[in-house]
Amino acid sequence: TKLMTFLVVHDAVAAGRLRLDTPVTANAADQSMGGTQVHLAVGETLPVEELLFAVMIESANDAAHALCIPVAGSREAFVAAMNTRARELGMARSVFRTPHGLPPAGRDPADGDLTTPRDLALLARELVARTDVLRYSSVRARLFGAEVRTKPQPMRNHNKLLLSVNGCDGLKTGYTRAAGFCL
Repeated sequence: TKLMTFLVVHDAVAAGRLRLDTPVTANAADQSMGGTQVHLAVGETLPVEELLFAVMIESANDAAHALCIPVAGSREAFVAAMNTRARELGMARSVFRTPHGLPPAGRDPADGDLTTPRDLALLARELVARTDVLRYSSVRARLFGAEVRTKPQPMRNHNKLLLSVNGCDGLKTGYTRAAGFCL
């Protein structure tokens, strides 16, 4: 899911609708995401690029959610853009319902984001061929908020292959109870 979030944000930057240094102010909905986070505070302002690093390195659900408003105006519009982009890539069996991939609380996991290995391969091919995703996904460790926070948060990439396989350069990991560990 976060790979598609990255692509939708990248597309908005490439189209000139926002810039990597565009400030994003976190709100209560961002703060309440749960799961893996960079612990955005309500009212905290960070640039788009810093949030992209958080999404791709730390797998930060709050950062993924925070990007919705500046890119599309609302979470719903952002998710619609994710699904539109998926169809453009030929991802016929994918359905995105969130910008972060967290399963819906108390509901069937099938009500969450769904994809297939083939669709994910189409997305990965697009990202590697047409974006700078590897600039973000290949980072092993980085401080989040180093420019604006008094206590920046250390981030460590969850992709352990970056440390153990020479030449490995990422893309993304994920985990949900229903899907298990994904790479």
